[in-house]
Amino acid sequence: RALNLAGVAIDDVVFDRLAQLTTLRELNLEETSLDGQRLLELCQRLPALVSLDVQKSPIARDKIKLRALLAELRSRDRQATLRPEPVDEGPDLLTAPFDEGAATRARALWAAYLNSPEHMANTLGMKLQLIPPGEFRMGSEETYLDLVERFPAVREAEEENAVTRLGLESARPQRTVRITRPYYLAVHEVTNGQFKKFVEATHHKADPEPKNKRGWGYPNKHPKGPRGLEYSGTPGRGYTWQQWGVEVNDQAPVVDVTWNDAVAFCDWLSRKEGKTYRLPSEAEWEYACRAGTTTRYWNGDDPERLTAIANVRDLAARQKYGWANTLSSSDGSASASEVGHYPPNNFGLYDMHGNAAEWCSDWFSISYYRELPLPDPTGPPAGAMHVVRGGSWHSSAIFCRSAHRAAEVATHRSNHIGFR
Repeated sequence: RALNLAGVAIDDVVFDRLAQLTTLRELNLEETSLDGQRLLELCQRLPALVSLDVQKSPIARDKIKLRALLAELRSRDRQATLRPEPVDEGPDLLTAPFDEGAATRARALWAAYLNSPEHMANTLGMKLQLIPPGEFRMGSEETYLDLVERFPAVREAEEENAVTRLGLESARPQRTVRITRPYYLAVHEVTNGQFKKFVEATHHKADPEPKNKRGWGYPNKHPKGPRGLEYSGTPGRGYTWQQWGVEVNDQAPVVDVTWNDAVAFCDWLSRKEGKTYRLPSEAEWEYACRAGTTTRYWNGDDPERLTAIANVRDLAARQKYGWANTLSSSDGSASASEVGHYPPNNFGLYDMHGNAAEWCSDWFSISYYRELPLPDPTGPPAGAMHVVRGGSWHSSAIFCRSAHRAAEVATHRSNHIGFR
């Protein structure tokens, strides 16, 4: 009924004799050199076997082969045991690069494993997509000088700005990062209409700021010609998420909201839905933005192709506002556009580049990538600013890259920044 062959070398002759013990129920093969296929064959030839020990063997580190062995044992007895028992960690993780087909298959596998939907919609009509976990390269190896050379349209003031330079350098060194848990992410950025429901339900008051610095917006007319950004502290102005100088509608992304406003929205939605809503971590955001790609943008390296998938600083903005350092191609929008107007990435997410830059949950640190942990990083324990990702309708292509990092204080309000 039981046999202990721990540490015993099993050649073909011994294997065949062992396979003839059809009434054997317990077998100890610790330290065996048999591979997964031979062990599976042995299990199939021993119909009474319900207990197998392969600890301290090479196969003990192969969770896929262990799962196959356990499944075979339990096909004849639901109480059968295998040592070591494989940890049930779900389907295999994706590993970048991967394409839309691989992302779709992985999402279906994880949805089945979790017994959860691949897609869902909440009471606000917000669509959420299950993001299967995986491993990717976070950040970029492009140095500041590389980027300035490759993006000559970056305006001189930004090239000389020390904060901008540090931000461009802060995505180095590129690191391998693993997201080990699936999560749901909104398909679109939070819209004006959705944020309006939050304000109406809670009477939320936006973060107080100094009276001369309440938010960014555009005057209808500007004395210097093309309309330029100004604070709402300018006499007669009152820029807020509801009105920042351009026509907005309920389907456009909400902007001119602070990090604190975004967190308050998530807290309210958590109470309303009975589920936990939060801002994504910086690592979750970049993994979702890249969606298996390894290039500057999810559709390649060429900035001029960015206008095919994103609302950024382009020819339309140059024609309307007289801006410099725009792309020569046009995305058809001079300011924020309705969410979902451009194609989605491999994960089915829209506007990960451009439209509205997006708050992340993490504190920002310039040196964080030097000590970035491999699994599920959530940012430094403290800091002065929070991470902003993705670039916006106002941003040059260099600031819309998958790897680009920006940061603002939690009370900053800009008509470029929203959240998802």
